[in-house]
Amino acid sequence: MSSLNLAALGALAALAALVGCASSAEYKYADGDYGVAAAEAWGGDDIRQAAPMAPGAPPAQAMRQATTTTPTTEPAPTEKSIEAAKRLVIYTGSLSLLVAQADPAVAEFLAHVDTLGGYLQSRSGTTVTVRVPASTFFQTVDRLRKSGQVVDENINAQDVTKRVFDLELRQRTAEEAHKRLLKLLESATKMEDILAIEAQLRRLTDEIEAMKGELRTIADQVAFSTLTVTFMANAPSPVPYPMRTHSRFSWINQVGIERVLAQSSSPEGEGCWWIGLDVPAGFLTVHDEWGTLLALSTEESKLWVHEFDDEDRGALAFWQQALVADLQKGRGYTLLEGGTGQSVKDAAGREGALLVTETTLSGRPVRGLIAVFVLPGTFSNTIRVVEFVADKDAFAKDVDAVKASIATLR
Repeated sequence: MSSLNLAALGALAALAALVGCASSAEYKYADGDYGVAAAEAWGGDDIRQAAPMAPGAPPAQAMRQATTTTPTTEPAPTEKSIEAAKRLVIYTGSLSLLVAQADPAVAEFLAHVDTLGGYLQSRSGTTVTVRVPASTFFQTVDRLRKSGQVVDENINAQDVTKRVFDLELRQRTAEEAHKRLLKLLESATKMEDILAIEAQLRRLTDEIEAMKGELRTIADQVAFSTLTVTFMANAPSPVPYPMRTHSRFSWINQVGIERVLAQSSSPEGEGCWWIGLDVPAGFLTVHDEWGTLLALSTEESKLWVHEFDDEDRGALAFWQQALVADLQKGRGYTLLEGGTGQSVKDAAGREGALLVTETTLSGRPVRGLIAVFVLPGTFSNTIRVVEFVADKDAFAKDVDAVKASIATLR
């Protein structure tokens, strides 16, 4: 075997260890920021040119020169020098939110992501994963916190600055060795030397491309943060007014916007009869027995009719004032219609009290209509309550139809 081949085998073996686990103490950086290879992965300038061959170098010396680096007196990168460079951080997060309506909340969120220059990565039901520019990540999280009630939140930050330093160092070392081996290949004359050099060139090419690919992946993850958000609709919400005082009248504590939203499709009732009501167009009756009726719209609005025994035999005007006091002072509702003088009639011509209120649940304005009727009885009265609850826009669209429906109550 030739002296060139013997030298090549030893030097190429050294090169394998050199490129695979290059020490930052052996090489210098050409750039003052976070490195040349990373810059190239971002589309920057080419890396530093390989050192030229010594003129007239013998084959063995040429092989050794091709697989070693040029010593420098410039200090190697340390933790301090890394700290001084721009930090590279990958931000990821996940949130679960309670909102008044899930699908509109998802649509609004995705529209906001689009205005930021982000994009939808995946969606499953009302769970979405988006990528947003890293500079807007915390702004987006803050906006989500204000749009609903946070059930669960996880924010992660991964500092990859040192990883980029290590990758660019190994890439530059491999590329310098690759260029020198190409020059050595030009002067090789024996087939066994040519084959050995070409094998090392192929291996180096694969390693360089793998490192470039990893740097591109890191660059994308640093530039665009990943955020997964789950929107949950109409979940039971705590009473919106933090210092609520309960009414001494039990039936009043069982009505109101938050109580309606918490109802399942099979609410409990106290009666043993069916409610007679022509529900508005666009609503579906999902429960009608035991003295209760529940109907839902396609926009998740709820229409609920339920009844309570009234052994106190209070007059309608009394119950209207007691209910207004509880909703305003006890729960912090805004009274939009009602108080005194507002009334509605059922199919039998009985007059009832009518209230329209508004509150904020899960960061969204929600409105509720309450109609109260007093039905006299032998031993006790029956209080019949009709409630309609929807977000502000859906309420405005359906409230007149609901009022007309109340006139069919029998």
